[in-house]
Amino acid sequence: MTLHEFGPRIRIMGPSNSGKSMLAEAIARTQGLGFKVNLVYVGLRSVQNSVGRVRERVARGGHDVPRADLLRRFGLPKAMAFSDRVILLDNSGRRRRFLHACEGGRLRFTTPTLPLWTARMLG
Repeated sequence: MTLHEFGPRIRIMGPSNSGKSMLAEAIARTQGLGFKVNLVYVGLRSVQNSVGRVRERVARGGHDVPRADLLRRFGLPKAMAFSDRVILLDNSGRRRRFLHACEGGRLRFTTPTLPLWTARMLG
């Protein structure tokens, strides 16, 4: 499927197709066609949390993800700098937490209690 086949619709990329170079290329192509790019990043406090969640899913009959893929995917993508709007969510606890939002390079919201993993990535 090509980007043009999506038409004037939403493009969704999940962890399985969000490698750094692929994501950066998709953002550039999307913006080149006149679309705005909204990056919604749902993160965990550590890659160990991600590994644990995959183990739980496999134990319940779900699909596995190789550890190397989890390590490659973990971390806030550099794509944040290229996106028109960025929203960061923390999925480490029982409930997802809204952490940070920026639009057009301008800060719109940051929670006063940023988790350490987010604070490190935002610099």
